[in-house]
Amino acid sequence: MTVYSLLQKIKNRLIYVFTLNYKIHLSKYLYYQFALYRDRKCGLDFYKSHTLAELGHPLDGELIHYGATRTYEIVKVLKASKATPSDAIFDFGCGKGLGLVNFHRFGMKKVGGVELNSNLCEIARRNLSTLKIEDVSILNKDATLIHDELDGYNYFYFYNPFTGSVFQRVIDNIILSLKRKPRPITIIYNYPLEKDLILKSGYFDLIHSYTPFFFGGEFLIFKSRS
Repeated sequence: MTVYSLLQKIKNRLIYVFTLNYKIHLSKYLYYQFALYRDRKCGLDFYKSHTLAELGHPLDGELIHYGATRTYEIVKVLKASKATPSDAIFDFGCGKGLGLVNFHRFGMKKVGGVELNSNLCEIARRNLSTLKIEDVSILNKDATLIHDELDGYNYFYFYNPFTGSVFQRVIDNIILSLKRKPRPITIIYNYPLEKDLILKSGYFDLIHSYTPFFFGGEFLIFKSRS
């Protein structure tokens, strides 16, 4: 290592240390330590994260690593969206099923999701079984191949599961479902990297945003136009 590269490395480290948001960093650390402990105690597996390499997915694609949405944030955003027990929600990239559990506990009449990774699907089904939750549908397939199944839902949830062309194709499928079966549709998007693709579609308006005080990130809520 040259002197220049060593100095650059030290500089980058110092920038990281002095610009790190310690409130968020510490809050996340404490929250996930407690959540992992609770998972182990209850015989569940929601909060252990997984890299793309661990999941067997390419690192240069449009998929995102696995992480769980915090429960209280989901509930807060559902309330902000004015969700009711008469609504049905579908989770794109449902992972280990924590979102599905929270949607079910919130009281939504129909809950479903899709997850590409078969190992995560199996974990999700075990988690649901442990919690004795039976009336939730999990599809183990490519999210871009979900078409007619979408017609039974009016809420769609994303925790940044994929980007680029994959996200675009899924939004296109939701729009096609809206045309097949006209109804008010709500999209909840956590960590919204591709929010512009939703807005550029011309079918949805941004109606609410929420940034968790302790954990950062952002939730956006979109509603279909009348």
